[in-house]
Amino acid sequence: MKILPYLSTSLALATVSLTSCASMMVGETSTIEVTSTPSGAVVTSSTGLEATTPCQLVLPNGTEVELTATHEDHPGDIRVIPSVPDTSRWAAGNVLFGGAAGLASDAANPRARVHKADIHFDFTRSVEAIERAEAEEAANAADAKRRAGGTM
Repeated sequence: MKILPYLSTSLALATVSLTSCASMMVGETSTIEVTSTPSGAVVTSSTGLEATTPCQLVLPNGTEVELTATHEDHPGDIRVIPSVPDTSRWAAGNVLFGGAAGLASDAANPRARVHKADIHFDFTRSVEAIERAEAEEAANAADAKRRAGGTM
């Protein structure tokens, strides 16, 4: 009998039909939480949204959005943080299920890059103090990675 060719064709079709890519699963927007210390900061996005913290913002996937915050208790202190779309949401899924076709599809589709990091504006510390703390944290992480042999 010639069942083997039908079986291999059926398995191939089943495999193809079960693979998918993240760009089909995530939609057009992502919702992030925006907070501040103290609360009550007015946040404006480069896409035209405005809200007062704590709040949620719905951002378009596939594009960097700049968030600007001001606080009435700290006049003249303007904070700017970008919300950068991330690809980690779909990379692992394609390794497991979508394969090269799903990975290529997601890489070509900006909608697959989603906003997932919540944003916090801290008006209790100066911008310089925050930048120093972030630089120290990055240096510590790099040092830990170096000590671990670069496998972290």
